[in-house]
Amino acid sequence: MPKERKLTLKQERFWQEYINDPEGNGSKAAIRAGYSKKTAGAAASRLLKNVNIQQIIKKFRKEARERTEVTLDEIINNAREVFKRCMNQVPVMIRQDGEWVGSGEYKFDSAGANKANEILGKTIGAFTDNVNIPGMVDFLGAIKKANESK
Repeated sequence: MPKERKLTLKQERFWQEYINDPEGNGSKAAIRAGYSKKTAGAAASRLLKNVNIQQIIKKFRKEARERTEVTLDEIINNAREVFKRCMNQVPVMIRQDGEWVGSGEYKFDSAGANKANEILGKTIGAFTDNVNIPGMVDFLGAIKKANESK
């Protein structure tokens, strides 16, 4: 177990901002915690790798799950239900002479369906910011080296 170190005020503020960020956006949390906009992404990445901060975030998430009694299965099932409902085509209703009547057109809630899919994808880890393509690091390194020699 790593030796626990006291966090700085900025680090304390970061994890508080991070756990309250609706998108879980580390860069935005870092900016709100007082880190510069220019280096917020790097600061967030570094802070989220800090073992003490990871432990605090894990503890707060566990406590939130226990308090709310919300399970991962429940979140997934709810998001799937929202997706299904949003994909159903519903008649477009218009007001005509003070009454609601069908227009003959149908629509579905694409924004709701996309958001539900986003939640599902994030929950199962389908999206990642770090794409590891074999050989890409060597390729990018070669390009950088070629540009430096010009």
